[in-house]
Amino acid sequence: MSKNKNFNKVQKHLIKNCMIDAQIMGLSKYETIEYVKSRLNLDFSEGSYKKFRSELLNGDNDESNVQWISYYARKGFVEFYRNRIAEMEMIQKETMKQWIIEMNKPDSQKDKNLIVKLIAELRANNQQLTQLGMVTPIIATIKNIIDDKDHPQTNKIYNDY
Repeated sequence: MSKNKNFNKVQKHLIKNCMIDAQIMGLSKYETIEYVKSRLNLDFSEGSYKKFRSELLNGDNDESNVQWISYYARKGFVEFYRNRIAEMEMIQKETMKQWIIEMNKPDSQKDKNLIVKLIAELRANNQQLTQLGMVTPIIATIKNIIDDKDHPQTNKIYNDY
């Protein structure tokens, strides 16, 4: 078990935001730990991951979650997902190019292990793109809920017509 780390208030806030981002990106536990380490240059262990994940799942951070959702719902959710989709599409195209190059080689020169890895990567990218495509309507619904909460009178006027 890892020793207890004392993160300051700003670090805790940044860690929680990184963990939410990682969850949206579909990262595994270990990928999330590496993501936090690389983004924040902190010593972030599996124990720290479990602690922060528990806090996020148990609602100990409701205000931060609302702020994060509100930010993306109002300002950046379209851009955020458009960027992620563009990145995944670029990875998909490059992987497909590598696969085509490998498949066009004579049978004696084909690297079957590389072909299997490229196919697995293409499949994983397709799954990620599908998940990103399904998340966008969910975020749009959250945005509508937040907008309704922030401007109930304005929305009531439009809903009455």
